Amino acid sequence: VVHVFYAYWQSFCTRKNFAWKEEFDTRQASNRWEKRAMEKENKKTREKARKERNDLVRQLVAFVRKRDRRVQAHRKLVEEQNAEKIKKMEELRRQQKLKQAK
Repeated sequence: VVHVFYAYWQSFCTRKNFAWKEEFDTRQASNRWEKRAMEKENKKTREKARKERNDLVRQLVAFVRKRDRRVQAHRKLVEEQNAEKIKKMEELRRQQKLKQAK
């Protein structure tokens, strides 16, 4: 039940453009080369802020998911099933070895 919820939030990507993080006002540029350099720096700053925000949300989701009792119960169930499968496989191998020995 919670898989869809956590799948969405673990792949979270914000839609905000982070324009308020820009360092330079491109309207103040005196020529187009200066403007392009300003735009390039602003883009780097926006992308860095966007990445930090996405990482922050994903870290929060990981923190909550680790402590979610439903996820812990499911993980425990899966581990028990895997242990059961391993026992069955070992028993099957043992039986096959006995048949081959006969």
